[in-house]
Amino acid sequence: MKPPPWLQSLRDAMSGSIKGDDLQSIMQAQVDKAKEGDMRAASFVFNQAHKLMAAQAQQAPPVTIVQNNYYDAPRPDAPIEPADDPADLERKRRSRVRAGLPLTTEADRRVRPVSDDEERELRRRQQAEEDEANARGPEGD
Repeated sequence: MKPPPWLQSLRDAMSGSIKGDDLQSIMQAQVDKAKEGDMRAASFVFNQAHKLMAAQAQQAPPVTIVQNNYYDAPRPDAPIEPADDPADLERKRRSRVRAGLPLTTEADRRVRPVSDDEERELRRRQQAEEDEANARGPEGD
């Protein structure tokens, strides 16, 4: 939305008459008054400083550095191996909890593709076990 002509001419006049040195001397005068105990000047200086810090924070967001030291446990991203003993498995899980990670990861899921022949053999064994169980009759006899 375009401002009315009178407001635009006022803005143009102000931008042409106020220089950086003028603003710096005005701010310095306010700082000097604040140092002398003027509460309004101190409030103005602090408000301007707060606005400046907020503007700088938006330009360069703060950096967060996290240091993780794992002295008593494996790294939380160490995969859980099928051969892990229960104590090692618990240490890995505790390490993950401390790091805020889920207890299991994709690396823990070791899915091996099964060939068609292996699947047929597995189904044959299952069927044989079922046939044997049925031949024995109901349990409890």
